[in-house]
Amino acid sequence: MSQSTGGPQQTLPPGTGALGLHAFLASISILFVSTLCAYWIVRGQAGFWSEGLPGIPRGLWLSTALLVLLSGSSQTATNLFRAGHKDACGRMFKLGFFLAAGFVASQYLNWSELTSAHLAPNAKSLYAFSFYMLTGLHVLHVLGGLVWHWIALRKWNKGSANEETIHNTAVYWHFLGVCWVALFASLIFGANASVQGEDIIRVCWYITGFGALMFIACWLKAISAIAKHESIMLAAVAIIPMVAFLRAFMKADEMKMRRTLYWWVIWFGVILASTSVALAILMR
Repeated sequence: MSQSTGGPQQTLPPGTGALGLHAFLASISILFVSTLCAYWIVRGQAGFWSEGLPGIPRGLWLSTALLVLLSGSSQTATNLFRAGHKDACGRMFKLGFFLAAGFVASQYLNWSELTSAHLAPNAKSLYAFSFYMLTGLHVLHVLGGLVWHWIALRKWNKGSANEETIHNTAVYWHFLGVCWVALFASLIFGANASVQGEDIIRVCWYITGFGALMFIACWLKAISAIAKHESIMLAAVAIIPMVAFLRAFMKADEMKMRRTLYWWVIWFGVILASTSVALAILMR
């Protein structure tokens, strides 16, 4: 005999999906940052890079335009959903799926162009290997996003998609758009044969210095918020950055520090990444 379960269905608390997405994006960020660091370390240590080799495919500009349109359409779909324009939201949401598929197709054409120039993925060239590694890593995550977008579209067609589904999809595409800008910029500047290790080191120190200034600005803002919402004594203890961060994190909503804390972590990561690249090239 089968027993029927007539009890109420359990549902996840609001925001659980967004929390899971942010944790996932944080892990992907580490992957992309470490890959870019490895690229620039190899680029800075290599005596030979792109002399006599074809430049990066011009189709990468089309790929970039498609990602910009994808990010814009996804955000527009979110805004339309919030405004109650469900039909227009559905059209923009479907457009985003096709733009993502177009990006994958454009990358295939870019790979074909480089392969036609006798630089296949198995070519004995760091220049070619770096190109396929960076673009391939990004395409893999776009393919993953396509799968999710397709699932979200099925939910939409069944009438079960909500604002969180649309918004989280947009956040994922925004994130991959930012990652692509960093990868594309690295490919453009890295392909310049005149760029030497010393130039990369100099730029890294500039980035480290700017990141340090922004890190200090976030730190001082946290100390100010602690002094305002708690006490001067706790603010004095917050001269230790970790203490300031943890205290502000515990009362982020009350102190309105959530966005500042995001940027604080980002700038700390920028400092670590740029300093690591500079030191690694120096020790070659």
